[in-house]
Amino acid sequence: MTDERCKVLIVDDEKSIAMGLTSLIDWSSYGCEIIGLAHNGKTGFETAMYSMPHLIVTDIRMPLMDGLEMITKLRENKHPARFIILSGFSEFEYARRAMQLGINHYVLKPVEEAELKTSVAEIAGLVLSSYRGPEESVAELPKSAPTELIDQINAYIENHFAESITLLSLSEQFYLNPNYLSQLFKKKNRETFSQFLTRVRMEKAKQMLTVSDAKIHQICKETGYSDARYFRELFEKHTGQSPGEYRRRIRNAE
Repeated sequence: MTDERCKVLIVDDEKSIAMGLTSLIDWSSYGCEIIGLAHNGKTGFETAMYSMPHLIVTDIRMPLMDGLEMITKLRENKHPARFIILSGFSEFEYARRAMQLGINHYVLKPVEEAELKTSVAEIAGLVLSSYRGPEESVAELPKSAPTELIDQINAYIENHFAESITLLSLSEQFYLNPNYLSQLFKKKNRETFSQFLTRVRMEKAKQMLTVSDAKIHQICKETGYSDARYFRELFEKHTGQSPGEYRRRIRNAE
């Protein structure tokens, strides 16, 4: 195990929630390590000053010292930690105060796995990039050079083009910061993720139109689109012809 880990402190006065967060996601897959739990803001502050975590996941409303007071005090003491705030729907005023502190990672209670993963992936990516530099992967899988990594991602898209692929889902699949993945993708492929995915899907659609008698709406679904009209618009933009016109031209030429 490398020492280059994103150290995480969890602060929540509900012990069951704090313990649940430790197992809700696979922290190690994001390069993270849980180094402690605290159950009020005062203990959270003291633990943070002692153990120096990179990331603090904290509730807002807690005894002795609330989450925002803890964050303010840590900032006053020049603590470099980043924060994810847990909050309920009724705590808008607390959220507004958090925005004033420059915190933009919120996860609503009850905590959803996907929401927590998104925030952790982004923050861990920033922390670990400071260890490894901007050209390295956040994954703990053997480290891949950027070109090899993009080759893997391109192959994944080629094999899963019919699924609902997004930049966020890819970043979770390959344990990368979404912003870093977007920049790396454009640098290595010389086109954006969206352009690449559309091009792959359009090429697959052309193949289907050429070799099969499937209806247009079937090809639409089989290339990852739920809206047939949108599919036709993209196809025409890509080829200069509607799907039906393309099929007729190809078959008349044979």
